[in-house]
Amino acid sequence: MPRRPLGHLRKLPRNSAAAHFLNAAEQNADAGDLAALAKHRSRGFPSISRFNPGAIGAFLWNYARHVITPRPEFPAPTAESTVKVNDALRIAIAGDWATGTDESAAIASRIADQAADYTIHLGDVYYVGDGRSIDENCRNKRQNNGYDPVLWPTGKLGSFAMNGNHEAYARDKHYFEWIRSDLRQPSSCFCLYNRFWCVLGLDTGYNSEGMPFLGWLAERYGWKWLMPSCALPSEVVDWLETKINADILKDQAILLLTHHQYVSSFENEYSRPAKQLAQFPAFRKRNLLWFWGHEHRLAGYGLCGDSGIRAYGRCLGNGGMPVERGVAPKPRRPIQFYDDRSYDPESGKIVAEATDYGVNGYALLAFDGASLRIEYRDLNDSVIVSELWRSEGGSAILNSQTCDSSIRGTT
Repeated sequence: MPRRPLGHLRKLPRNSAAAHFLNAAEQNADAGDLAALAKHRSRGFPSISRFNPGAIGAFLWNYARHVITPRPEFPAPTAESTVKVNDALRIAIAGDWATGTDESAAIASRIADQAADYTIHLGDVYYVGDGRSIDENCRNKRQNNGYDPVLWPTGKLGSFAMNGNHEAYARDKHYFEWIRSDLRQPSSCFCLYNRFWCVLGLDTGYNSEGMPFLGWLAERYGWKWLMPSCALPSEVVDWLETKINADILKDQAILLLTHHQYVSSFENEYSRPAKQLAQFPAFRKRNLLWFWGHEHRLAGYGLCGDSGIRAYGRCLGNGGMPVERGVAPKPRRPIQFYDDRSYDPESGKIVAEATDYGVNGYALLAFDGASLRIEYRDLNDSVIVSELWRSEGGSAILNSQTCDSSIRGTT
């Protein structure tokens, strides 16, 4: 049977209720119906009325059950969460990848071909990060829906999976079990460091579920008073203070990883984690390079710092979800590049004519002493943006940037 059609994930509302709704509809659909629907890769998910009447009951039960189920205790980082690495290192990163689509399978194949030392997923397992979703979309285990599953590629030395809001929709229970059992990752936070660089993954997903039934209003209209805080858990702040800030950060440049965006010219911004980090001089006095997902696009921002942290932002949420395109950026933040090309799910090709779908991709990072080369690669494994960075005095310094002519440059 084919994989999940990309079209079924398009315009997925960013809230727990909608994710559980679609999850229940799919799980209660007839496998034959799903196979027929999968022949049309660009069409949206049909009305729930097409499916088993039990789907509505399953949605109400599962959503209510997750709403009232207490979250598991946050697993604090341990000594194994901090890894000293070689000065020469290769890391492949993808965000919002775990969709179970042909596109996510293609990105996984491209990453596997790179044979990087480490692979990092920036978070979000769709529709909800429950056991079935993780098994199908990350662990290559076929589920009752019959879709061909997908495997997250691991690096030669290891792999990390970060926490996103969709994992939080299932209360993080199965996500925490997965990273412990399969990835040998004791916490959703980690640190890879050498003499010149510190790659620091932090958890903004644990506090990201939002208010039940009403969270979608906040996301849609930008109501900050109702939006999830995405705050770093207290255990993470303690770890930063007692271990990272005290023992590791000296003259290294920081490459920060979170699921949620610090800044954006397209969607909402989540500034609470930056304000928490700003209490530490080691973060406040450096220019950081900050990667995130959450938004389903590729975009790069100039230096921003109005919440206490100065950072070059890189949105890398184009790993597996339908990539948003055709949206004019607001003049809120300085954009250095973003990919607004068109993709046709029916043919599986990047096309010149406008479609509703953008192009999926990932990033390949090659560290060599104080130097860092970043290649932003697309579904065809073409390098569309290339950057050279250096670590100097604790800050990340951008030496050069080259964009393919098809990519929108500085605005």
